[in-house]
Parts: sequence; structure tokens; C-alpha cells
Amino acid sequence: MRLLQQRLLWKFAKHNCNKFKQGSSRYTGIQGPFYFIHTMIEKRTSTVNKTPVPLYLLTGFLGSGKTTLLNSLLSFYKNKRPGVIVNEFGELGIDSTILSSQTGIVTTELNGGQIFCSCLSGTFIDSIAAYSDMDIDVLFVEASGLAKPAPLIEIMQFADKKTQGFIDYKGMICVIDASRFEILSKTLLTIEEQIRYSNAFIINKTDLVEPEVIGRIAQRIREIKPGAAISLTSFGEIDRDFLKMDYTPVSLEEDDSRKYQGWGNEGRPIPVKLVPAEPVSLESLKSFLAVTAPKSFRLKGYVESNEQGMVFVDCVSDAVSIKPIHTVKETNLPKIGLTLIFPGDSNEPDKLFRNWRSSTGSGAFISI
Repeated sequence: MRLLQQRLLWKFAKHNCNKFKQGSSRYTGIQGPFYFIHTMIEKRTSTVNKTPVPLYLLTGFLGSGKTTLLNSLLSFYKNKRPGVIVNEFGELGIDSTILSSQTGIVTTELNGGQIFCSCLSGTFIDSIAAYSDMDIDVLFVEASGLAKPAPLIEIMQFADKKTQGFIDYKGMICVIDASRFEILSKTLLTIEEQIRYSNAFIINKTDLVEPEVIGRIAQRIREIKPGAAISLTSFGEIDRDFLKMDYTPVSLEEDDSRKYQGWGNEGRPIPVKLVPAEPVSLESLKSFLAVTAPKSFRLKGYVESNEQGMVFVDCVSDAVSIKPIHTVKETNLPKIGLTLIFPGDSNEPDKLFRNWRSSTGSGAFISI
């Protein structure tokens, strides 16, 4: 049997050695079968001998503070090389633009869906595999705020197999928006699903609510996930030892995937892309946001203003932030446009063009 395996390997090497020719140094030459066999073994050995890279998934509903938390985590790796995969439900890569402008971070963006869906899961696995050829110390994945992670375990198993053990999946960290959890969790099934498949929890924005609200949220998390490890914070600030904590294991029941089919009472959220036709005044932009942001789950992106040039717009409900862009490199300027995500039963997307024109006096390209 051993002799047969050797002959098959030799035959395979001869077949795949493209420059193997009669009269060349086919037994010892640089292009010969011996070289081909050596290369295969060396590549396989280097992959096997690599220390597995820890992989952490960040989830949480739109506007909960995932990117803020990710920046806190990345601050602990200033002298190392972290990899980041950013998944956004809309077409515009907004968060990845900010992250890729930071030195030493290897960033990949996956837009136009969520990584646990069949439309992107294959690309997600390929993206993880691509990092196996890079010298990174840790890999963070920021999932879309609309992530439905029921297929998580199966996807991680595929990723582990494809990377030949390159990744060491540590668990999924769920970020909870303390100011909106109680309202949103009543209508959006995806919030409970994210909790069900997560291993650790951060209740963020605790400065915006009373202590009894935090108590009710923690109780609800533990009803879904008994024994859950819960941390409290504001502005996504965490301790350096957070990633060293013991994560609550995910025990799955057969009916879980069926339980979390669909989105809930309001249906599938509606993503909309709005690209302004021209620069607008900050006052008119604020007017538009005052009308539109409170009726959306999330609104963010980049707009060219008359007064300050490009600005970053970041809205969660009626909390509106507009900041000028100074730190992004000229070679990595973000795409102009806003991503808005509305409840599935909302008619606001149909009013967007009219609201934009009445507020700014200019046109816009809108994609629903």
C-alpha cells in the first residue's frame, strides 16, 4: 500500500509540473516533480504548524455600539496586527472606511446582506480563509446589526475545515443598546436570536437609562441565556482583560433554527441608499435628519457640506451626530451617501425623496 501511495504521488507530481519536459533535469531540477512534492509538503506543514488565530464575532442590533466596542478592542492591539471583517447590511461600506484608515489593521468589507445568510455566508468563509496567508494576531468580525446567526455553528465548522485549523473561534459577543432594547425586542425576532447564539454580553449606553432598566434587561438576557456573562458599560469602554473571560457555551436545540425564521411582527427591515446630487448646507441637512432619523432604525454615512466639506452622519433614533472628516487619508476617501434602515412595515422610504428635496432644496439618487 505504501509503495502504491508513493507511485500515485509521483504520478500526480509529474502531471502537475507544467514545465516538466523530456531532456530537462526532471529528477532533481527546480521545475521537476521532486520540487513539486517538496512544495506541497512545505505548504501543508507551514499551515499545520501555525498557531491558531483567535476569532471573535461581534453582534448586536443596529446602533448598539458594535463599532465603538471594536475600536476599544483594537486599542489593545496597537503593537500587533489585527484583522477585521466588517459586514454591513446596506450597499455602502461605512464603518470599514474608518477602520481601514488606522495603521496596521487589515480590513475586509462584506456589504449588501448579512454574513449568516446564504447570499454572503460563502464569501464570509472565503474571507476568513484569506487571512490564513497573512501574519495576523487576532481576527475580529463585526456582523451586521441585522445579523440572524442561527447558522453560526455550521459556518464556523466550515471555516475551520477550509482554513485547516487556522482559526480558533472564541465566541460571539453581543452588544445591547440599553436605551432601546425593551422597545425593539418586542417586535424584532433577530434581537432574541442574537442573544441566543452569543457567548458574552455587553449592555452599552447604561448612562442613558435608570438602574432598574438595566436590571430588567439583564434578567431578560438570562431568561434566554441562563448563566450569561454580562458586562455593563457606556461608550463601548471595556477592560483589557475582557477577552480573557470564560464565555457561556452555546447549547443548541433542534427546533432553534425553525423558531427564529423570519424577522418578527414588522417584517424584514428595509435598507435604503441615498446619494445627494450636490453639497448641501449643514442647516438643511439637520432639518432632513430631524424629520427622518427618529423614524428609522439606523441612519449613517457621508455627506458633502457647503461649510465643512465632507461630514460623517451618525444617527440612532433621534440621537443625531454630524462630524467633519479630518483623519481619513486622501487615498481612502469614503463614498458619499447615506444608508438608512427602516422597519419592514414603514412607508418612510417612499417619502425620502420629497423630504430630502423639501429640506435641502436639491435632488438625490435613492435606491431601495
